[in-house]
Amino acid sequence: MIRSENSSFQAARWTPAGRGAVGTLRLKGPGALEAVHKFFQVKNSDKADYPTDRPVFGYFLLGPDLHEEVVLHKIDDQNLELHIHGGDRICRRILDRLQEQGGEEVFWRDLAGSPQTVVEEAIALLPFAPTAQTAAHLLRQSKNGLQKTLDHLSDLDAKELDDLLILSELGRHLREPFSLLLIGPVNAGKSSLINSLLGFDRVIVDPEAGTTRDAIAAETVLDGWPIRIMDTAGIRSTNDPIEREGIRKIRKFLIDADLILFLLDPTVKGIDPFQTCREALIADSERSEDLFANKKRLTVLNKIDLPEELWDEDRKADREQRDHQLSLRTGEGRAELNDLLLDALLPAQYRNRPVIEQAQMQIPFTERQIELIKQARKEKV
Repeated sequence: MIRSENSSFQAARWTPAGRGAVGTLRLKGPGALEAVHKFFQVKNSDKADYPTDRPVFGYFLLGPDLHEEVVLHKIDDQNLELHIHGGDRICRRILDRLQEQGGEEVFWRDLAGSPQTVVEEAIALLPFAPTAQTAAHLLRQSKNGLQKTLDHLSDLDAKELDDLLILSELGRHLREPFSLLLIGPVNAGKSSLINSLLGFDRVIVDPEAGTTRDAIAAETVLDGWPIRIMDTAGIRSTNDPIEREGIRKIRKFLIDADLILFLLDPTVKGIDPFQTCREALIADSERSEDLFANKKRLTVLNKIDLPEELWDEDRKADREQRDHQLSLRTGEGRAELNDLLLDALLPAQYRNRPVIEQAQMQIPFTERQIELIKQARKEKV
């Protein structure tokens, strides 16, 4: 690998070495575009027209009568990608030609460095985007003016900064799923609910109470948004060591949860099952803090298909106070639950906009961006 202290640009193999259908070379630096221009010929055109963010098909000259078909992607004037037929030999020959023009070949990690712009951060996080929609939002941030906004945060008022911070919570989920925690008494139907949300039978369902004794995680997608669902053991007093361990795990999941869905069984008698679960969690730990405080919560009443004579009197009295009612057995109310979950998870500033406006929104998505906004907000106090 040749290194030069006087190089005006760097080049790296962006795809793994070895045989493959497509190989990508990444170039970065003020001399990158000029170096590529010496070897690249647009197909069926004599013009050196390389539009930003638009693939250009052409030929890379390897010798007097030898060329390779290449797709050139100009990210900006100092960042380029060459997409070629995979294979070490062709990549090697193109890298050699670029070094002849003063390029320095580096490893891809050296070229990537620490992202400092919205474009660089979006590219770095793109492989980790859980869904096509989150990937699209990441890519759009380089075009939606987010970088310009970050460069002029002092021009924004307090409300505009607060709106960006609210949307930054959504930005975190461009790279990782929302966390939905299912909690409720035994046999409330949590396993049936997670199977319904996933669209297949992931969890064993049985009328016997306590079938789910450990915490179970699975991921699904609602309207393009990734959601990790935690199905927990039903909370009750028990001496079963496995079931008790599952209950203890709930405490950790509560800390990380974006939304808690508390599923109620109308036939459960006595005090509010929510209070029962809260007291059980506190009793199972030396710490007594209320883990439900400041958490988004939905209370859903299941089994509404059961005859009312089987219902507990308290559940009859407070059924209208619940956020939603459904029957997982008959499907009544199930479709509406998806919208309720999205309403709770997504910021209203985003959720209540038309799709075309959602695509144009500026959504901060890294800790660096969020810290810049927080600092600007402090200065407005």
